[in-house]
Amino acid sequence: MSKGEETRERILARSAQLFNRQGYFGASLADIMRETGLEKGGIYNHFSSKEQLALEAFDYAYGLV
Repeated sequence: MSKGEETRERILARSAQLFNRQGYFGASLADIMRETGLEKGGIYNHFSSKEQLALEAFDYAYGLV
């Protein structure tokens, strides 16, 4: 797995946990940045929007069940 793929998976895993705890509207981009340790550009490098991230985080979490 490349470094970019590892970063993307880390964003998904931590965002999935955050959305589970706080909900979509309760989780701000600043919260996601804090959880992942990334800047805004690092997140938007992998996801075009918070909505796309949330949808993929849901799919990621669903795949763990």
